[in-house]
Amino acid sequence: MHKKLNMAGLSEQDLAHWEEFCQTNQITKKENTRKKRNLPKIKAGNQVKDTHDGSLSSGDLADWNEFCKNNDLPLNSSPVGLEKQEIDDKPQKKPKKYTVPVKSRPKPPKAYTPSQNNIDRKILKRLNSGTFDPERTLDLHGMLREEASHEVKSFVFGAYSAGKRLVLVIPGKGTDTFGRRGFGPLNQLIQSLLSSPPTSQYILHYQTAHRNHGGSGAYYIYLKRNKTLR
Repeated sequence: MHKKLNMAGLSEQDLAHWEEFCQTNQITKKENTRKKRNLPKIKAGNQVKDTHDGSLSSGDLADWNEFCKNNDLPLNSSPVGLEKQEIDDKPQKKPKKYTVPVKSRPKPPKAYTPSQNNIDRKILKRLNSGTFDPERTLDLHGMLREEASHEVKSFVFGAYSAGKRLVLVIPGKGTDTFGRRGFGPLNQLIQSLLSSPPTSQYILHYQTAHRNHGGSGAYYIYLKRNKTLR
C-alpha cells in the first residue's frame, strides 16, 4: 500500500494520515472492494469525476476521499495537483507581436521651374545676343486660348521627342484691358503654360526672344536633352 500511494504522488503528510486511517480501521486490500462498500457502478466509457493519475484503484480512491472529508483535508490533495496548479499560476509569456511593415508612400516629385540657372552661361549669352537660331517655330496669331494651349503643349512635346533643343513660340504682343501692349491674353497664357506641368517638365529655360526673332512678342524655349535618343 505504501508503495502504491507513493506512485499516486501523495505528499508525506497525506501519506502519514492515510496510513494512520488504514491502521485504525484495519482496512486491507481484500476488504477494499466495490461490492462490500456498495459503491455505485461505473459504466464502461464513463470518466471518473475525481481526477487522479491512475495508480490508485477505484476502491482506494474512494477510501482516500472519505478520509479527506473526515479530516477536513482537500479531496485528491496530491503533489500532482499542486504541481499542475503551480504551472497554471506561473505567468504566461505574452505572444510576440508581429508588426506588418508598411511601405512608405512615394513622395511626389518636387515642382520643377525652368530657370536660366539650368543652362550654361555660353548658351544664355547666345540667347541674349540673338545668335542662337531656333530649330522650330510656332506662330499663335489668330488662335483662341483653348486652341493655343493645345498647340503649345503638342509643339513642345513634339520638339522634345524629336531631340530639338531650342524652339520659338510667337504669341504676339497684344494688349490687355488697360491697353498695355505686351500683356495680351496669349502672351500671359504662354508664360503660364511654360512654367507649369506637364509642359515645364521638358523645359530647362525660357525667356523673351531677341528682336531678331520677335522681341517681347516671342519666346525662346530651351528644351532638355532627350536621353532616349542616344
